[in-house]
Amino acid sequence: MKKPLTIFLAVLFVALVGGVVALMMYLKRGILSDPAEIRALAREIVPIEVPADLSARQGVQFFGGKLAIFEGADVRNSLVLASFPAEAVERSDADWEVQTQINWEQFDSDPKIEYSELAMNFRGAETMVSVSDITLENGGYRGFLLQAEVEDERMLKIFRVGPVGEVDAEHFQALLDQAQQP
Repeated sequence: MKKPLTIFLAVLFVALVGGVVALMMYLKRGILSDPAEIRALAREIVPIEVPADLSARQGVQFFGGKLAIFEGADVRNSLVLASFPAEAVERSDADWEVQTQINWEQFDSDPKIEYSELAMNFRGAETMVSVSDITLENGGYRGFLLQAEVEDERMLKIFRVGPVGEVDAEHFQALLDQAQQP
């Protein structure tokens, strides 16, 4: 009588270990560090030309979500592209602030940040974009964040931050204009 139970538990243990190993391999394959793979992933998320001064830093893709991060010399000059199934975002209590919160205090002990919204054109419709104006001791930065549901029932996020003289409304609108096609 004990033999069938022992066999069942052994098979269950092997299946569990195999499942954990398979999940770890899946997750490991989902984290990208090769610049060419990150750029390809970014094109899958949204077809835009990444500014030349930004380098591919990291890509992540699993469970239907995709994230591509590009940075200049540091996070104060970066572009983040993200796409997730809308249903997953709606069901999740997780904050949709994927990689857009920069710890500005690492650059200035008392950063001044002003938030506003700006109407911009995205795929033929007026869309509200969040704007952050950041003033540090050594200069100013501006961030733009578009969050929109796109045709294929996915949530798309485009976040661009950089020096005030380089990143402005016209620059961000030019990125959005490139993303007109799904």
